[in-house]
Amino acid sequence: MEDLRVKAFNLLRLNSKQGYSRHLKRDYFYLSPDEFHYHQWFWDSCFHAFVMTEFNAQLATKEIDTLLSCQTEDGFIPHMIFWK
Repeated sequence: MEDLRVKAFNLLRLNSKQGYSRHLKRDYFYLSPDEFHYHQWFWDSCFHAFVMTEFNAQLATKEIDTLLSCQTEDGFIPHMIFWK
């Protein structure tokens, strides 16, 4: 079972995206469904954060912080954020 946990964590880390968006003028960190997507999905980020808390709570927090960084003044959180 431990081997499966290690594989799950490694897959999440392999698909992590981080950097700075010149368009949105902010740093970002999120876990992508695969290596090709450069947008963050609201729904996916919530589930990724739940799973990541099993491995690294700081990364889970960074994921949610990145998601909430695009919240508008009226409280709206986009369901997709394009970082590149």
